Amino acid sequence: MHITSMDHAFDLTGKNAIVTRVNKGIGLGIASAFAQQGANVIIMARDAVTAKDVVEDFKGKYKNKYAFYKTDISDFNSCKQSVNEAIKDFGSINVLVNNAGIGTVGDLLDMDEDLTPWFECQDIDLNGAVRMCYLVCKH
Repeated sequence: MHITSMDHAFDLTGKNAIVTRVNKGIGLGIASAFAQQGANVIIMARDAVTAKDVVEDFKGKYKNKYAFYKTDISDFNSCKQSVNEAIKDFGSINVLVNNAGIGTVGDLLDMDEDLTPWFECQDIDLNGAVRMCYLVCKH
C-alpha cells in the first residue's frame, strides 16, 4: 500500500492486535491508539478486573471488537491457550505488542543465592516476549 497522505497513514481498520499488560501506562496508551485507529484489540494480561474494565471502556467509545484473555506471560501453556483462543475468535493476528514486563527490586548482590527476582524478571521480560512471538508467528 502506497501512502499518499498522513490522513490514513495509521489506519488499522479490520486489523487484529494483541497487546500484553494493558491495565495502565504504555500498554493502555498503545491499546487506546490502536482502538482509535480502528483495530480490534486483544488484551492478554493476568489482571482480569482491570483488563475487563478496559474492554468495557473501549466498547463504549469505539465500534471495533475487543476481547480479554487471562494470560500469564511466564507460562508457555497459558500463552499458547490465549493465542489459540484469539486466533479462533479473531481469525488472525496482524500486530503483537509485547508490553508485559516487571522489574527487580534491590541490588543483585543483596539477593539470595537462588536469584529468584532476577530469574522472574527475565522469564517475563525476555522469555515472555519470545513465547508470544513464537506462538503468534506460528500462525
